[in-house]
Amino acid sequence: MYGYDIGALNVYTRTFVGGPLTSIWSQKSEKGDIWLRAKIPLKVGQPFQVLIEGVRGAGFEGILLKISFFFFNF
Repeated sequence: MYGYDIGALNVYTRTFVGGPLTSIWSQKSEKGDIWLRAKIPLKVGQPFQVLIEGVRGAGFEGILLKISFFFFNF
């Protein structure tokens, strides 16, 4: 999330296709040109989907994400 025109990065879950989204994490605005780590607990007791949304800012100057995802079952 680097640059002048960064919007947001949002993470949602839902329990069925087309169902309502539950927001579980969000970051807004410019964060610098370094890698940032986030741990997001997924507390869903049934099969679910994870949706990642990148929101553009007002212009086009910025890089929203270069991202890696890892899912662990503890």
